[in-house]
Amino acid sequence: KETLSHLADTFVYGQSNWFSRKVLKSEQIGKVAFVATKADLIPVSQRENLLNLLHQVSEGARAKFKDKPIEFEHFLVSAMQITDEGSSAQAIRYTDSNGRYVESSFEPIPATLKDMEEGAHFPVPSAQVPNDYKARILAGKGVDRLLQFLLGKGE
Repeated sequence: KETLSHLADTFVYGQSNWFSRKVLKSEQIGKVAFVATKADLIPVSQRENLLNLLHQVSEGARAKFKDKPIEFEHFLVSAMQITDEGSSAQAIRYTDSNGRYVESSFEPIPATLKDMEEGAHFPVPSAQVPNDYKARILAGKGVDRLLQFLLGKGE
């Protein structure tokens, strides 16, 4: 949360620089997407909590631009769906680094930053891309919405 807030300090809204002129071809920031990637590595039942945490983590950065015409959006994205639902709402199935199809269960992700214990660590499974990757590429989640938001015309 603190890092995003400090990162927002580096942007001066409307200030011209090489990056904005040559790459963005714009003098203003119109849209900002906050993205949690590899969202398929957590159970579907916990994704709403992850999205809530992403909103909370970005509060400081969004507050720095509250008086600017910037549209903010938050996304959970999986470019490729490499996990499957597990036998319970807290579980996922995936191919591990040894090529075995395994299931892991997870503790619930806190709904708020205040609910997180100091120094809490949430394990990330070492899920590998399975052999049926071609079908899984098409099952990616959220990339279409992210691109539509960033590239679409403002309403």
